[in-house]
Amino acid sequence: MDRNEENRMLDEIDRFLNYEMIPEEESDFIARMEKDEVLREQVFLRQLVVEAERKKAEARILYQKKPERKKLSVKAQVRWIAACLCVLMILGYFYGRMYRFSTQDVLHEVYNPPVWETLRSEGFSTPETARINRHIEEWYSEGKSDSLVLYYQQLSEENKLACITEKSKMYLGIAFLRQDNIGQAYVLAEELQKSVNKEVGDWLMLGCLLHDGKREEAVDWALYISQQKNSYSEEALQIYDALNQRRWF
Repeated sequence: MDRNEENRMLDEIDRFLNYEMIPEEESDFIARMEKDEVLREQVFLRQLVVEAERKKAEARILYQKKPERKKLSVKAQVRWIAACLCVLMILGYFYGRMYRFSTQDVLHEVYNPPVWETLRSEGFSTPETARINRHIEEWYSEGKSDSLVLYYQQLSEENKLACITEKSKMYLGIAFLRQDNIGQAYVLAEELQKSVNKEVGDWLMLGCLLHDGKREEAVDWALYISQQKNSYSEEALQIYDALNQRRWF
């Protein structure tokens, strides 16, 4: 980081600590801190520096007044205790504005990929359709997400995407999510949402929002799914709770 970038970052941190940001800027800054450990550490260190400078200024004022030695000792102790309490309150408020878990934490620790219910049967219109979808299911069961992504690209080039069943779209959507190809994962989630398997698409969409760091949208979506009373409702409520937990020291 060059000197100009460092100065810009410090100016932004000072604006945050001095409550000079508008609500939208503050929300964006807090979201960046959740993802950027360096920025988070710089904010913490800057707060300590500001507090240390304030205490040094108070000490200089006390020294200039030159009160009696005994009274100075008592007052200094009181001021030291007050300063410590002030620091604790500031840090408590600062961390209280931060979320305990990032969306990536929730994605990896709480969220589970959608599962195709065995009662949902799908037939194959042609032998080629059967072959394509069996390949997809086989590679998914083997955890070959990279192979699935390449296979989807091949089918797209061969104009054979129409052969992919809803079940295979779910497998492919999960594979794209795992391979960080979030754009295509969104596309498949939206296609599933328009089908009779909407709840599968909804759940895949929640995974996309978590991966994409869209906390507010993920919170709303998790709450929506939790109210649908389907196989994902209970887990959606757990995700909703995890996304809303705040950090306290």
